[in-house]
Amino acid sequence: MNVSLGFFRQGRCERRLKPRIEAYIPARIRGLDANGKSFDLETKLGNLSAGGLYVRLNMAVHANAALFTVFSLAELKVAARGVVCRVERLPGGFCGLGVRFNRYRLLP
Repeated sequence: MNVSLGFFRQGRCERRLKPRIEAYIPARIRGLDANGKSFDLETKLGNLSAGGLYVRLNMAVHANAALFTVFSLAELKVAARGVVCRVERLPGGFCGLGVRFNRYRLLP
């Protein structure tokens, strides 16, 4: 018996358990780069779900690195902590990161 926990999306089976919002959402991200140097920068999220996010940065970051982000959705301001679970090396020294949330909360 073949059981899929995903849903069907654009001609392929999506393995994620939570649907994503695909939009460029302004965000502030803090963490350590691949050289152990701290960073704090303004960027835009590529997509977002209840379980995590995808973002492109102009620096390398290792898998399992801890990140902190703040972003807004409509009238809600969200602070989230997560861990990098996927790293994609992109042209031009950019890095695509899949981040899984450990926890998040609404800010006043």
